[in-house]
Amino acid sequence: MKNKLRLLACLVICLSFLFAPVAAYASGSGGGGGGGGNITLESSTVNNGDTNVPVAVVMTFTFSNNVIDSGNKENNANCFTLKDAQGNVVPINVIMADEQLEPDLKNDIGIEPAEPLQAGKTYTLTIDKGVKAKNGNTLAADIVITFTTAGGGGGGGGGNNNPLTLENSTVRNGDTNVPLDQEFTFEFARNVIAFALRENNTNCFSLRDAEGNAVPIKIIMADEQLESHLRNFISLEPEVALLPGKTYTITISKELTANNGNTLGSDITITFTTADGSGNGGNGGGNNEEEKDPKNNTWLWITLAVVGVAILAFAFVLLKRPGKK
Repeated sequence: MKNKLRLLACLVICLSFLFAPVAAYASGSGGGGGGGGNITLESSTVNNGDTNVPVAVVMTFTFSNNVIDSGNKENNANCFTLKDAQGNVVPINVIMADEQLEPDLKNDIGIEPAEPLQAGKTYTLTIDKGVKAKNGNTLAADIVITFTTAGGGGGGGGGNNNPLTLENSTVRNGDTNVPLDQEFTFEFARNVIAFALRENNTNCFSLRDAEGNAVPIKIIMADEQLESHLRNFISLEPEVALLPGKTYTITISKELTANNGNTLGSDITITFTTADGSGNGGNGGGNNEEEKDPKNNTWLWITLAVVGVAILAFAFVLLKRPGKK
């Protein structure tokens, strides 16, 4: 009997060693503070020193980590302040997507003045260092962005004859190591998804391989009424998998039209090369918030549970066997 008790004790100890490291992994990395470092502002559609900023601007700020989770939304919404040159606070709307419905926008926060800004004036946007990511990390210091709006130069219309411009994109001319499954998003200076423009603008995008063959694509536009903060954005998604280590070219036609009737001054061409497929290549550069797939953890626990039950069953059988007299 003593031998059986020793055996059972050994099995229990083995099970504890089996489950302990896995429990640490499954509950681990997510934002446990210490050592994760600070989050950073990766990109923005308005930068310090910018001039000729549209008076009806919607500013988008992309951080290195998730900053729109429900636990931090209210805090982060209060971390943005816009003031004019005299230090007067300018009312703003803080725009955050729904983390569950639009997970690809989890690192983005949009800022829209409640009323159009004054032409030819200087403004300062301050992002408080208290902006907090889902993993608990914050900015290292306040970020201050001072910019000047477009001058408006006399006679109502404020520069409406200027061509439409591409303000930002998730892929740039000459980029390499582009993920094979990337969705390409383009931000323009004005609304390009108004109902009357959608058909024309959908046909203004093309994707071709190095031999000039057209690659099928899907054009994605938000609903202007439901998601007004995305009215300047158009996304392009390849309908077939891109090939590793190959060169592709996106062309945006000069006929792309904004809601004020302006078009691009010329075609925009963006040539890029995909990742070679040897690794899962750094998509997300430097994001220190590891977000594990919960499905992987679930299967891990199920597998270990089966192993644990088998071991316990084996121990039970041994205990039931009559001992030698």
